[in-house]
Amino acid sequence: MNTNFKLGISTLFLLLGNSILSQNKTFGGLPQLNINKILSEKWRLNLKIESRNKFYESIKEFENSIKFQNLNTDYSIIFSKRIGLGTSVAGGLLFRSGDKYFKNRYIQQLTLVNQYAFFRIAQRFLVDQTINVNSPIEIRFRYRMTFELPLNGRSIDSKEWYLKLNNEFLNFYENKKYNLEFRSSPLLGFKFSDQNKLEFGLDYRNKSVLYRISKHQFWLSLNWFIIL
Repeated sequence: MNTNFKLGISTLFLLLGNSILSQNKTFGGLPQLNINKILSEKWRLNLKIESRNKFYESIKEFENSIKFQNLNTDYSIIFSKRIGLGTSVAGGLLFRSGDKYFKNRYIQQLTLVNQYAFFRIAQRFLVDQTINVNSPIEIRFRYRMTFELPLNGRSIDSKEWYLKLNNEFLNFYENKKYNLEFRSSPLLGFKFSDQNKLEFGLDYRNKSVLYRISKHQFWLSLNWFIIL
């Protein structure tokens, strides 16, 4: 257990060290509520609400901004179907509201989950298309790998802690321009019951991997999962 905690803490310190040395930084909060409804043996419904709030931004040296700002709020509805052992397909809609704008996003995804003796690895392949009034359509392809490790025993049981590590590559194409974004989020979770769990940690995003000046974002994540 001590080794697993050291792994999570080390990852957090590496990300924080990168933020101190880099310019173009944004810090904020990213609370999220996930509600899952089991519709049948194979079908599930997911409803998610996520709010993005900026606390601090540093654009250039000696040009900092400390001001709370709600950047946007996302509302999504996703239907998924299990098509095999550890394999599911899903599709749905996301609605994003911000300051004087509103976006629609169409989502299609494939998820593969492998359970091993002491940990679990999940892979997600996702394609989405974002439509905004008076703006070109944005097409994105996302690949995410999730590593989940119990901190007590061989499986994640009720009243136990666990570690989750997400790494994601996001490719997007908009207005004849391609870019790549990298995301990483070490999270510590607690499973209250089979229907209720909470995760918190740091969500790091590098928004301009292919350009000389990267845009580093650090969000404090708080994710609540409920199964009905």
